[in-house]
Amino acid sequence: MIVYLDTSALVKLFVQEPHSDTVISLCEDAHIIGTSVVAFAECAAAFRRKFREKHLSSRDFDKIINKLTKEYSRFIKVSVSDELNDIIIKLLDKYPLRGFDAIHLASSLILKSEGTLDLKFVCFDKQLNSCAEREKLDVLFS
Repeated sequence: MIVYLDTSALVKLFVQEPHSDTVISLCEDAHIIGTSVVAFAECAAAFRRKFREKHLSSRDFDKIINKLTKEYSRFIKVSVSDELNDIIIKLLDKYPLRGFDAIHLASSLILKSEGTLDLKFVCFDKQLNSCAEREKLDVLFS
């Protein structure tokens, strides 16, 4: 099984939030964990915001960034490419997606098309999940 994590799901691996335990369990059972190369920047920015807003101590922030860096190196990452951009254009013709959401949806479609394993799309954004379902992805949190 391939588990594709958008940023809303990826954050749950590092910060305790609703559904964190489920995401962690899914990742433990996965053969492959995939995401987009943009997810690192999105996660780091989310953690920095939590630190600025005093939801994380300096020590906790440093631990989370170190863990993110270590874990992220193990993931299969879909790079921004001409192929990805072609898929993004087609998706934006069909759906009112934000930029990073279009990148995540297109990235998951690339991973699905290249693999022989079932892909599970893990995201906590209702609109993105709706689009993923319409693209015939196996969405776990619709």
